[in-house]
Amino acid sequence: MNMNEKEFHIALTGHRPDKLDGYNLSTKYYKKLHDSLASFIIRQVDERPDTLIWGHSGLALGADTVWAAAILTAKKHRPGRVKFFAEIPTLGQSNKWPSQTDKACWKAFVGQADDKKVYSDTYHGGVMQMRNKGMVDHCDVLLSLWDKTPGGTANATKYAESAGKKIVYINPNSFR
Repeated sequence: MNMNEKEFHIALTGHRPDKLDGYNLSTKYYKKLHDSLASFIIRQVDERPDTLIWGHSGLALGADTVWAAAILTAKKHRPGRVKFFAEIPTLGQSNKWPSQTDKACWKAFVGQADDKKVYSDTYHGGVMQMRNKGMVDHCDVLLSLWDKTPGGTANATKYAESAGKKIVYINPNSFR
């Protein structure tokens, strides 16, 4: 990055698979979601010619995983203009996930990150909120894939609202 280039940080908070379209991320629903998110990043790149776009993902199953894939897709379409920042609650984040495919995907995403932050050495009750807060604090805009139900996505969105962050609300049902 040259000294005249600015940075623009985009984070996403969103639901786990049980509130979206299930655990099979190869459905039409997830393809539409991925393509929409990748297009959003590419639009940001094209609208900001002197700006490096950073996509931040918390790497949880569901929306975060699709978002991480979308960041990497946009990075391929706009080389040198998009960077991937992995916001990792703990390095053992995927340890209890039942699917070996999901664990391998998580590991691959971490390996492809241009930068990363690990919030804790071990899992504890507040680590996900620490990750969400850190991610929101660092972003210029938060994408909120939220159906208005309570949970981690609601907490992250409400924190972003209280911090005065720009939020783009996305209805998860719009990809059905």
